[in-house]
Amino acid sequence: MACFKADLVTFYEPAIMAGFAENAGMFPYMIESVRKTLFHAEPIGAITPNTTGWTVETLDWANPANQTQRRKLNPSTGWRFLQGKGVRRGHLVGGCFEVLDWLRGTGF
Repeated sequence: MACFKADLVTFYEPAIMAGFAENAGMFPYMIESVRKTLFHAEPIGAITPNTTGWTVETLDWANPANQTQRRKLNPSTGWRFLQGKGVRRGHLVGGCFEVLDWLRGTGF
């Protein structure tokens, strides 16, 4: 939020442990997203849904046997919109909801 207040453009990518340190390597969808965001000068363009699947499986990072085990993916059905229609344009502010809540009533 300090960057937003200073009129700086930033990005919200994966957390170190939950994204970059994925057991058995990052998922292909995440690799492509990081490459587009950090290593290409042109705009990211359309963001397509991850069709390879999603996971909530927990593998203990402290267990060395899990370092080569990839988490199981559940089938993906693509985007699912909960409300609204059409295309919207504008600035997007995001982040951890808890942090946004903590900032209520502050200068941010």
